[in-house]
Amino acid sequence: QLRKEHTVILRQEVQRLEARATKVEKDVCHAAEEQFAQAKRAYESLLGERDELVLERNAMARELQTAREESTEMEMRSKSNEADLLARVAELKSEIASSKAETVSVERDCKGELVEAQGRIRSLEEALHGSTEEHAAARHGLALAQTKMETLEKENAELSALCEELMGIVEGRNDTIQHDV
Repeated sequence: QLRKEHTVILRQEVQRLEARATKVEKDVCHAAEEQFAQAKRAYESLLGERDELVLERNAMARELQTAREESTEMEMRSKSNEADLLARVAELKSEIASSKAETVSVERDCKGELVEAQGRIRSLEEALHGSTEEHAAARHGLALAQTKMETLEKENAELSALCEELMGIVEGRNDTIQHDV
């Protein structure tokens, strides 16, 4: 009799432990599935951010290319203007030299023209100086854009590495969960 009772108690305890083990197993599976879902959402979010950064990088690359083209065009215009201004300066200097060679009486009559020509030379030299400053400013802007693009490329590489690492973690957990199940 005691043996029967003991056997019944043992069976009940075994059944209770099996039910508890089944529940724990289901809970662990549910928790693992939730962790996987969270990791997948995080990964997809990172992929979205990476895609946005790639688009931003591409837009900045286009902007940089446009800035380079504009800088090149400005540089060519600046050089052309510089050559024109230098030719004009040379022309005006030649006019001054010619007028100085005239007689003293003609020199007195032409003194006003000489002063005017000197003023135009100063204006042209100032314009040449301004053009040179614009060229330097354009180069500085191009350097800033280049630096920004390099920074974005570095950030994109870091995000890509992070995405790959997270995916490896997620896949590792998924493999572990499937192996345990």
